[in-house]
Amino acid sequence: VLAQGGAAHCRAGRFRAAVAWHVEQLEVGMECGACREVCGALMGCGSVSLALGLFSTALELYEESLPLAVSLEQARTVAAITLNLATVHSALGDFDSAAKAYAEGRRLAEDA
Repeated sequence: VLAQGGAAHCRAGRFRAAVAWHVEQLEVGMECGACREVCGALMGCGSVSLALGLFSTALELYEESLPLAVSLEQARTVAAITLNLATVHSALGDFDSAAKAYAEGRRLAEDA
């Protein structure tokens, strides 16, 4: 519910509300030891950062969420994070990394 609320606020442009929902999701996940919730919260905050043009922050959040998704064996989530990383690398002007991440994300998405 927290992830869906955060995502809905982000899509509607209510970024402070989105961050509040994702931070609550992160706190709940950390208290319960729920890696899935922590991963989702990091991804959600990464999406807000991306939408606000805070590309370095988005990069850090996505890079932090990626190993969690891998450890949870969430193939679709790993693909989504990798494609988001491609977007961030592109926005930062790192087109070689963007191309590699896009190719990897696309491959992962096809396999998922």
